[in-house]
Amino acid sequence: MPKRKPSASTSGKGKATTSSTSDDHRLASIIANALVQNKSALKEVAALLPPMTIEPGIRPDGTEAELTEPDHAVQKQPRLGNRGFGTGSSPKQGPCTNSTRNVTMDIAHVKKSLLHSSLAPGTHKAYDRFWERFLCFVSTSVVHFSPLPATPDCISDFVAHLHILAFAPSSISSHLSAISHFHNISGFTDPCENFITRKMLVGCRKINLRSDTRKPLLNNHIQLLCQAVKEMFAHVPYLKYLYMALILTAFNGFFRLGELLPATISSADKVVQITDLSSSSKSVRLKLLNHKTNKSDKPTLILMKSLQTNCPVKALNNYLSMRGQSAGPLFLLANNSPLTLPSFREVFKLLLRLANLSPVHYKLHSFRIGACTQAILSGTPENEVMRMGRWKSNAFKRYIRMPVVNATH
Repeated sequence: MPKRKPSASTSGKGKATTSSTSDDHRLASIIANALVQNKSALKEVAALLPPMTIEPGIRPDGTEAELTEPDHAVQKQPRLGNRGFGTGSSPKQGPCTNSTRNVTMDIAHVKKSLLHSSLAPGTHKAYDRFWERFLCFVSTSVVHFSPLPATPDCISDFVAHLHILAFAPSSISSHLSAISHFHNISGFTDPCENFITRKMLVGCRKINLRSDTRKPLLNNHIQLLCQAVKEMFAHVPYLKYLYMALILTAFNGFFRLGELLPATISSADKVVQITDLSSSSKSVRLKLLNHKTNKSDKPTLILMKSLQTNCPVKALNNYLSMRGQSAGPLFLLANNSPLTLPSFREVFKLLLRLANLSPVHYKLHSFRIGACTQAILSGTPENEVMRMGRWKSNAFKRYIRMPVVNATH
């Protein structure tokens, strides 16, 4: 009878070692013995497994394995994801390593960053505010709704809720845009895209039909305002030059006043800074980074050339000669504190009264409305008006107030 191999022996001196160890232990021993013959594979396994799992030259059962070459002769193999490889080597495909995990994390970070950059900072703030209002509505509603994903019934109830609170149709639409954004970015179907919601918005517009009573500030009105500044601040040269420069810059640059003046002192770094301006005797160039339609870090360049009357270049140079080059917002008071939007609003009302213009019809946005209307009246092509005013759509046409262009007051 042939002798039974030790590995197959079930009793006596040749009893198999597997009788005293588990199948898993035996399998690990076989793998370990194979790995010690291949230092590259052993090193890769050691890198992937948690510490104290398999050490070079040690079997899982604790016995030493004979090495075919000393440890110091083992060359480190390049991990997947490294830029460089040794001569004759190439990256090998294999299990996920730390490098590939890092690449995955980087991709996720870039995806999030790109999505975030698709909206302007102001839009992010508005969307967050609108979303909070929607969450508050859902949490207090008598009907049990889920905010994410929301149902069309929930959205229609929310539209009715905002209408009861006297929100303008445009504001309601902005709330729905925020809800759509958070649903789409979360991978849910947009609950605002349905027949009932669209018709309710149409109804809101018809019921709340209100005309925009703001009048445009045209060239003749700007002349009256400049004259009022000279009279009001005849004995305060700094303020005279400050307000002259501000009025002519806002008008000729198609500015929103919030791009030039901060709402609060703490937000003074968000408006045009002194370092954003470069001037000469013939022109002024301003870099505008933070504005409504800017969705990138690339600034918008605004060029204003010298004019025969009401010249913004001359007004800015006169103002800069007194302001100096101290760091901070472009428009500063004499004590180097930022001129804020609320402060100028009060001065603007006084200037309007002095110029015999109605504060009811002329607001701060009348500068931008007037710049658009005046450009069209002067024969400027519409595409050029869009460029000058930084409009991305035909929304600028709402600013053209042709029926009132002959009105002085």
